[in-house]
Amino acid sequence: MLAASISEKTVALAGGFLFLLFALHGIYTVCVCVCVCIVCVCLFALHGIYTVCVCVCVCIVCVCLFALHGIYTVCVYIYIYCVSVFVCVCVCVCVCVCVCDCLYLRIHRSLRHLA
Repeated sequence: MLAASISEKTVALAGGFLFLLFALHGIYTVCVCVCVCIVCVCLFALHGIYTVCVCVCVCIVCVCLFALHGIYTVCVYIYIYCVSVFVCVCVCVCVCVCVCDCLYLRIHRSLRHLA
């Protein structure tokens, strides 16, 4: 009954409208998918650039830290060397003073015995 009351023109118009509606939906879906893909590619590219920058910065910081550690180590070795030299000089001076004092006392005693 309903089919008898609908004309072919109405069916053609309704079918054409639905066809255009589904076509627009398909085009919209494709555009959204393309935009999402472009955004994802850009985000991954930016993430890659960010990751590279972070890695470069971390490498620079590590090199600086190792360089500072090396400089610190060299300074500590120089300090230890200087302290060692100072201690050796002090010990040598003390030994020389003791030897000279002993020699002076022996000479002084010897001279007292002679007098």
